[in-house]
Amino acid sequence: MKFEYKLSGLGWADGLIEANSQTYNFNISYLSDGLGDFLTALMELNQYCVPEDEVKVQTSCTWHAEPSGTELILKLSDKMLNIKMISYDDIDLKLSKQIEIDTSVSYYEFLFIVIERLDFLLKKHGLIGYRDTWYEHDFPISSYLKLKQYLISKSSFHTETFVELGYEMEKSDINEEMKLLMKYL
Repeated sequence: MKFEYKLSGLGWADGLIEANSQTYNFNISYLSDGLGDFLTALMELNQYCVPEDEVKVQTSCTWHAEPSGTELILKLSDKMLNIKMISYDDIDLKLSKQIEIDTSVSYYEFLFIVIERLDFLLKKHGLIGYRDTWYEHDFPISSYLKLKQYLISKSSFHTETFVELGYEMEKSDINEEMKLLMKYL
């Protein structure tokens, strides 16, 4: 199994997913928050990353590549993740649909290779360098940290609830976040 994701120019990323002898190379433009949407889709499948009433069995995201693109559909069943990737010559009009990958892998193992690759991406570009190269969106740091916390400890990232001005809010420990950010898989 393999996952690659690299910034390939101002507002562009190239990547690859390989699983069970199926491989798909993809491109993403800044017109969509490709990495942020992808991590959100992975997070929404995980009870340790989102509130219990927000956990989903199936999620999806769309990656624009002007005018082509990819639709990624993720479905979790009994710790197995079904990955379905559909390419289009025109993503907005849904022209020339082609199923590129349709296979199942371990959710944990797939998540591990994704976070491992993102560790490398952050080490190479940094948070500000990522933003300046990707152009339109910041690195999805909170999603990344929640998924990384799950991988390392099989638990949620600890937050505390407090009330301020009559509103319930959440607080996390920035020191713990920094430690997790600097911990490489």
